[in-house]
Amino acid sequence: IGLAALGCWALGDGELIAAISFFAARPNAVLLLAARNGTFYFAVRYYTAVVKDAGGVAAVTVGIVRKILTVICSLLLFSKPWANIYGVGGLLFAAALAQESRNARTREKLQHS
Repeated sequence: IGLAALGCWALGDGELIAAISFFAARPNAVLLLAARNGTFYFAVRYYTAVVKDAGGVAAVTVGIVRKILTVICSLLLFSKPWANIYGVGGLLFAAALAQESRNARTREKLQHS
């Protein structure tokens, strides 16, 4: 029902016709969209598995690490100036990980006592 409603909306809005024209003129765009959707599907499956197995904090941590790695790769691959705030952010993230690790050990000790 949702897909039909979205399709009707896009048709009435004119976006559906524009999208069909865009993709018809650029076959590579269809491949890029399919690749993006495929990677998104596997990312959601992985994230859900992490939430199920390790909890929300671990899943958010994985997401943050992914973002940090994206920024690092961007800095390495493209010439961008270094900003000290990147280092500050890295230190704050490391401190948050250390605090969460300490909290987990404290919870574990309390459960076993």
